[in-house]
Amino acid sequence: METITDEQMHALLAVAKPYTIVILRPGPNRQADGVDATIWERGRRNMALRADGRLAIVGPVGDADVSGIGIFDLDLEETRAVMRDDPGYGPGCSSASSTGPGAFPGTRCPGDLTAGRCIPVHSRGEVAERRRHGARRTRRNPCSRHTPVADSHLMWGPGVAAWWHAAYRRVVRSSFATVPLYRERWALDGRTDPVLVAGRAGFDGGAVSSVEIAGRMADLVPIGGGEAEVDRLRGLGFVLPPLGDEALVVVLDTTGPRPPADLPRGVRGCVLDPDRLRSDGVSSAVAAVTSRLRRGGPVLAVGSDKHLARLVETLPAEDAVALDRLPVGELDQLDAGPFGVLHDQTLGFLGSFGECGRWHVDWRRVHVRETAAGLAFTLLRQRSPRLVDVLVGGGVRGRVGPCPRHATPVLLT
Repeated sequence: METITDEQMHALLAVAKPYTIVILRPGPNRQADGVDATIWERGRRNMALRADGRLAIVGPVGDADVSGIGIFDLDLEETRAVMRDDPGYGPGCSSASSTGPGAFPGTRCPGDLTAGRCIPVHSRGEVAERRRHGARRTRRNPCSRHTPVADSHLMWGPGVAAWWHAAYRRVVRSSFATVPLYRERWALDGRTDPVLVAGRAGFDGGAVSSVEIAGRMADLVPIGGGEAEVDRLRGLGFVLPPLGDEALVVVLDTTGPRPPADLPRGVRGCVLDPDRLRSDGVSSAVAAVTSRLRRGGPVLAVGSDKHLARLVETLPAEDAVALDRLPVGELDQLDAGPFGVLHDQTLGFLGSFGECGRWHVDWRRVHVRETAAGLAFTLLRQRSPRLVDVLVGGGVRGRVGPCPRHATPVLLT
């Protein structure tokens, strides 16, 4: 059991806020004809309240005296007003009692969404924040100080794991049908998980080295057409630390990639070549960084430890101390944190280091599986160029498993 200090207790108590618990009990007409249809519509309404952020947790109880329980992100009077419109009250299907306890924001039911009895949801404040900043503004992973590698409160149980593998298999089958490189390779040699040609298991389960990928980029474009150039900064916006409006993200990269395209709304990004920082000390880009820091605006530098150190040396000392830094690690050169993001030259950003001390996968967008040649990565949402079962870093040995603390997938190398 984790030890909680007095300071942690005071910090948590300081952010406690009121919620309202509603306990549903069977009404006098619960067993009347046609009531099940009314209860079904109540369930639909509860799901709408959940999606709106007003109903934080809801679930059945299955007891003779208690039908269900709900926790509202509303005060007592607001909750009573919502419950007055519940479709179960008019027909006398249910009765309810309410009370207003205090709790900590972010509290939720553990476990798998599909198997659990309660349905967790974003708080109303989180829903408003997401709507205000747009769909690209993702939730932050609760086990990472820096990184949002999950879009919801879904925990890594059988249902979510099944979704992850099903999404991967859909990409594999689509790639076999439409992408020249995979059509050729898997038809001749075969593959596993899934097997596409009976009796042919392929080499390394069908995985492809990043060296071969780099030499055949045109063959990774689907038959219907698409981009043939990789985006080295793909996925950066989904593994960034929480950033305020008007933040500036400075990527340090010597290859001159395009600026990041998937940053949260309101966040600006630019790319600096660290090898030219000394001679470019008065360039417009460095001047913009310095100006932003002096105005108190948030600036986050993303790059290798070497490149971050070079930027710090270039900036005036009074500005450098205000600069936030996020180290980038490659899969074959991972360290033990205490923070950072995982990157590959071909696939882009793949995950982040959590405060739990493990490297978490951005599993909504990246799939990883174990093969005889090492860990193979697949981009689940990139149409072109199609990158499936890519062995990065020459093939890095490792395992994929759930984080024992937070139950989301992590890399164990």
